Amino acid sequence: DVCSSDLGKAAVDQVSGFRNRVTVCLVGYQDAVVTFDGRTIAGPRSIDVPMRRLRFKKVDFLVVDAKSKSPVPDAAVKLGESRDGLPPNPNGWSRTSGKDGRTGPVQVPDMEPFLLSITAAGYEEWRGAPVWRALEDGQTKRIELHRK
Repeated sequence: DVCSSDLGKAAVDQVSGFRNRVTVCLVGYQDAVVTFDGRTIAGPRSIDVPMRRLRFKKVDFLVVDAKSKSPVPDAAVKLGESRDGLPPNPNGWSRTSGKDGRTGPVQVPDMEPFLLSITAAGYEEWRGAPVWRALEDGQTKRIELHRK
């Protein structure tokens, strides 16, 4: 159970006796994770959590059919979606490709993990982790989807 304030402080008022993990999320910053063993805590503790400011590049995603190379409209392109029970990353986003298969320019942060997922009716889900440093500001990143 975490109670947070607008002063950048949060209080964890209950921990388990074994493994504990607190994830700190803030727009514009890389998530920070604090782990601790609840068996070693005998009283109040204060922990500073350093956070790294994210860098951004504008990228236009182009979703195409892998075989025909034609644009795939209405594809859901998502960054920062969590599959481990945590809420979506506050620096993530979701866009839908237009008739031309493009998302339009979106701000892409250098967050970790950098996991992109793309779904479209009649296609297999595409999941990948493009290398952020290999992306160029202003580029169009082409992603090919395979039919089911």
